[in-house]
Amino acid sequence: MKATHRPPLAGSINPQVAADRPIFSNSHPTADSVLTTKQWLDLGVSSGELRGPGFVQVIRGVHTLAENPLFGTLGLRVQAAVAATGGKTVVCGTTALQLWRVHLPFRLVSDQRIHLLVPRGTRRSRREDIAIHQYRDLSNLDLHEMRGFHLVGPIEAWLEVARHATHEELVQIGDGLVRYQNPITSLGAIRQFLNQPGGGLPTSRALAALADMRQGTDSIAETIVRRWIVTSRLPEPQVNRILTDADGQFMARVDCFIEQYQTVAEYDGMVHEGEHSRTRDNIRRDLLRRNGIEVVVATRADLADPSRFLQTLLAALSRQAKALRLPIPQMSPLGLGK
Repeated sequence: MKATHRPPLAGSINPQVAADRPIFSNSHPTADSVLTTKQWLDLGVSSGELRGPGFVQVIRGVHTLAENPLFGTLGLRVQAAVAATGGKTVVCGTTALQLWRVHLPFRLVSDQRIHLLVPRGTRRSRREDIAIHQYRDLSNLDLHEMRGFHLVGPIEAWLEVARHATHEELVQIGDGLVRYQNPITSLGAIRQFLNQPGGGLPTSRALAALADMRQGTDSIAETIVRRWIVTSRLPEPQVNRILTDADGQFMARVDCFIEQYQTVAEYDGMVHEGEHSRTRDNIRRDLLRRNGIEVVVATRADLADPSRFLQTLLAALSRQAKALRLPIPQMSPLGLGK
């Protein structure tokens, strides 16, 4: 972690308090207690009882009661990882982002390790289920408390991921921070955070991603579709635009709207595959087309190769260009993966 001062977000806690405060109480275990094998044994629980139906092993060497209501959740796995490493840890990186309910690109979400910051000098764990990162000074971190453990703020976590994520992955995660529903932060707040003195490579990469982020998307797939369009040098669409007819009546809220060419681009994932969803989508899209708006849809099949979608979109834009007497757009080869 680089030693730079970061302005705290709402809900931050005093870093020194975070370092000194015991996270778990061992003296009075409850249904949601998460303790190491040694801690349970010290409380009088036998090895046989730990192996019995009343307990479950969350990760190697850490157990909880079988009745724990958090069983099977990421939060419980994080509690177990914190307990296994001795308690003086801070959740960071992709693990923190998931706890902040930020969706991650597939490559990053497939990393099931719990990412933890520990004080410099702490012996590194050889566990395969925990990734240890060392820090110099807690006072430089934007810390929060959640479910009894400490974690970095969402922007700090995104900045940490900038060390190993691709440009497009950073844009996808960043769009998730400023999403349409329940945004966690704003583009302005991220810019203010990154413009603090002392930035290094992660900050420069994050600033480059920030320039390509847009407020108000609904999903990673929507960001991917928008970025296909932009990196192909087609006109950039507006995201989650509400469209009305000539009388001002609501028609639809669409994923991407290229206003100049009156063209909509949308992504249909699994949520659109049911019969009711398909019928509703067809009705709204027919309404848009009757009002002179072209609609082009990307599906999961396009994620592996977006060329079909982009060629269809280019054809729609070209038809609209002729109808509206506009220049016909030109498409460049896709330039993703920066």
